[in-house]
Amino acid sequence: MVTKYVLNEENTMKYVFPVGSSHSRNLFCEESFGCAEACDLKGDILRKYIPLGIEVLGADHMGVDEMSMTRFIDHQKGVPTQNTTGGIYCCVMGEIDIRVNVGLASLADKDIEKTLEDLTNRYIAILPKAGSTLIIAVQPPLEEDLDVIATNNYLYRWSGKKNAKEDPRGGWTKTMNHILKDRCEKNNITFFDPWSTYKLKNGFVDKKNGDGICHIKDTSRALEETLEFILNNM
Repeated sequence: MVTKYVLNEENTMKYVFPVGSSHSRNLFCEESFGCAEACDLKGDILRKYIPLGIEVLGADHMGVDEMSMTRFIDHQKGVPTQNTTGGIYCCVMGEIDIRVNVGLASLADKDIEKTLEDLTNRYIAILPKAGSTLIIAVQPPLEEDLDVIATNNYLYRWSGKKNAKEDPRGGWTKTMNHILKDRCEKNNITFFDPWSTYKLKNGFVDKKNGDGICHIKDTSRALEETLEFILNNM
């Protein structure tokens, strides 16, 4: 059976282009890491919003050029230019920098807040000041076992933190997200946190909601929150 979509009353489409890390793909793509049910849920949500006038483009594995803020800055790519009327770019970056790049920077020996401010300022500086056509979305870190953090040098690159009694990512990510929100407000960029329906513990998403690595396994609620926000505010 082929579904026939009827466009919204204004007969216009808003096209959403995801930009960012694997968290971006996991949020916007029908695929979902570690949860088959979420694939169906997200597929239904994505199709639900097409007749309302919102379509997500380029969210498949090859469509999202996965990158951290640091890589984004180093490549000086900025948000890609699309010749599409109604294009809305949603950037999902931040958590991966805390988990990987910030670990490499040995932040334990530095002024963490200043380092995060410097990174965020450089990131915001190369974004086009597109106002309501650009959204910065953030993601809280997934709660993990300290044994995993200590032994997995790919996912958690701070070997000097192996004897840490607690995972610092929660506080660091909250700090970065706070700085991002402030810089967005100062630069006329829309900031949105789509994780209000997920229960957080000390800044972390409960690990029972995770895929066992670093992703939220069912991002369908966050996807619907994001598309609803775009529908009503963009």
